[in-house]
Amino acid sequence: MKLESCLKCEFHADYIKGQILCKYSSNINSMATYAEEKSAAVFVIGCPKDE
Repeated sequence: MKLESCLKCEFHADYIKGQILCKYSSNINSMATYAEEKSAAVFVIGCPKDE
């Protein structure tokens, strides 16, 4: 999932220093992000909605 979509997601809690805080489950989980150099797009690694 792209960062822009994550920021709009109903389960998004916060974005701190490259970490997404997600409340998809009953707990808040932390997920890493990575940036593609060529497109400058930022993606969330391990989004539960993508599975």
